[in-house]
Amino acid sequence: MRLFYIAVIIITLLCLINNNYVNAEVDKKVLKKKSDIDSSNLFNLTSYYTDITWQLDESNKISTDQLLNNTIILKNIDISVLKTSSLKVEFNSADLANQFKGKNIDIYGLYYGNKCVGLTEEKTSCLYGGVTIHDGNQLDEEKVIGVNVFKDGVQQEGFVIKTKKAKVTVQELDTKVRFKLENLYKIYNKDTGNIQKGCIFFHSHNHQDQSFYYDLYNIKGSVGAEFFQFYSDNRTVSSSNYHIDVFLYKD
Repeated sequence: MRLFYIAVIIITLLCLINNNYVNAEVDKKVLKKKSDIDSSNLFNLTSYYTDITWQLDESNKISTDQLLNNTIILKNIDISVLKTSSLKVEFNSADLANQFKGKNIDIYGLYYGNKCVGLTEEKTSCLYGGVTIHDGNQLDEEKVIGVNVFKDGVQQEGFVIKTKKAKVTVQELDTKVRFKLENLYKIYNKDTGNIQKGCIFFHSHNHQDQSFYYDLYNIKGSVGAEFFQFYSDNRTVSSSNYHIDVFLYKD
């Protein structure tokens, strides 16, 4: 019994240390407010994070085509919601696109149709980033990543997300976390939920990999073509080197 209580104390101290570290990195004052976002934009965001069909998860695909030099085109990607059979993946540089052209790749991300500039000969959906090399990146078992949730500084019940990849895009992790947060806290619902500020903090377990965060309400534009453009950097992390802390605030 004594060992049990010692273990509880150690875990509690670790949580407190971790919480203090993260709060030192993210200043609540610089976070954007939900109330400053147009209600129609919130409505559009809500649909992306309540309907899982907007999440594209494709494995071991090959692209040899391009539209522009910072894009790759994949054929035979059927997206029934938009009635398209091709996918354009856009990156923020030609160098990134060239890393994946002609390679076996995996894709995980949020696709869109409105303002998607694709092929003229066939209907195309669009997506920013979300790409990893398939070969040598598959795990034997899914990696479980813990997500801590703090609401106004008080720890809430956490949850986990999973990935099959050793090297995973931040888009995949971020999308899975936001989807869960919308379900639990209605972070983008304009009529319900009382969260006004928040961020997702990707917390590195070592000094080599950088910790960083995404502001939940730093929203650009009004449609998916604008919402998700920040994923075009195709940022990736090691799935074994990070856990995630979510900080939510009512004001």
